[in-house]
Formats: sequence, C-alpha cells, structure tokens
Amino acid sequence: MSDIRTHAEEHLDDIVAAPGPETEALAMVNPYHDGWNLRDIEAMNAAFQSPYVRIASGRIDVMEEPKPNDPKLIERFIAQTGWHYSSPKPQGRRVSGIVVVTPPNSG
Repeated sequence: MSDIRTHAEEHLDDIVAAPGPETEALAMVNPYHDGWNLRDIEAMNAAFQSPYVRIASGRIDVMEEPKPNDPKLIERFIAQTGWHYSSPKPQGRRVSGIVVVTPPNSG
C-alpha cells in the first residue's frame, strides 16, 4: 500500500471536541490511532495506556497491564477486511466511533 500515513489532515474538520475532558481524551487516543494508520505496532504499543477499559459486544473488559500487540495484527486485519485506514466517525458534534475506510475498488 503506497499511501501509508496518518490521514489526520483529511479529517481535521470531522472532529469537534469540547475543551477539557473531550480534548484531553483525544490527545490520549490520537497517538495510538496514528500508529494504527501508519501500521506501526511499536508506536501503537507505546501509546497504549493501562489500565485499559474496553466496552464492546455487551462486555466490559479491563486490562490492568499493557498487552503488546502481535506484530502480525495489522497484516491479518488487512487480509480479513481490506482495510486501508481508520478515521474518527463524527455523530453530531461528538466522536462516537471509528469508521473503517477501504480503498476504491477493494470489493
């Protein structure tokens, strides 16, 4: 994939965060997200904060200690999904999730 970069500049207008906790939360998430888009596992691992609480699929999981990502994680994810990059998904004025972007003609 020749277009590996953060893509952050394309989505500057997508994110409107209130000063204070919202802005502070994004400052913690963005380095991880940039590492993901750059396909840089070491940057992702360095940006990961613990304890980490994951709320998904009707479950709440807490990781007290960081668990390094598998170096093949992104490679497998691309093979399974056709993923190109991710960006914040705005909903009204709040960031409510992540949208997965696949390149044109990827199926």
